[in-house]
Amino acid sequence: MKSIISNLVLFACGFLLWPLSSQAQLITTGMETQANTTTANSQQWPAAAMDANGNFVVAWESYGQEGTTYGIYCQRFDNTGTPLGAEFRANTTTNNDQRFPAIAMDALGNFVVVWQSYGHDGDGWGIYGQRF
Repeated sequence: MKSIISNLVLFACGFLLWPLSSQAQLITTGMETQANTTTANSQQWPAAAMDANGNFVVAWESYGQEGTTYGIYCQRFDNTGTPLGAEFRANTTTNNDQRFPAIAMDALGNFVVVWQSYGHDGDGWGIYGQRF
C-alpha cells in the first residue's frame, strides 16, 4: 500500500508546512525574455512583480552602470513580454552601493522597489525604496 505522504512534497516556510502535489505542472506562456539591455559587467539579484493584466516589471542590481558601484535598475514589460520604454535606474543616490532589490506591484500597475543602500544614512546599510 502506497503512503499518501510519498505523493506529497512539503514546502517549508518559517514554521509552517504546506503540502504541494507532486503532480503539479508548470506551463510556460510566451518566450524567454531578457530583462536587461545593459550587459557590461554584472546584472544580478533579479526580482519581478505582475499586475492584474499580466504586465510586469523586473528589477535587478547592475554593477558599474552608474560608475564603479552597484545600482538598482528596472524594466517594464507588457503582458506579451514586450519592453515598455527603456530600462531605468530606480535609485537616485549613486554614492556607494545600492543592492538586493525587491519589488511589489498592485493590480493597476503601480509598483514599489526597495533595496539596501550602503552609507546613505551615514551608518552602514539602510533600506530605501521608490514608488513608480
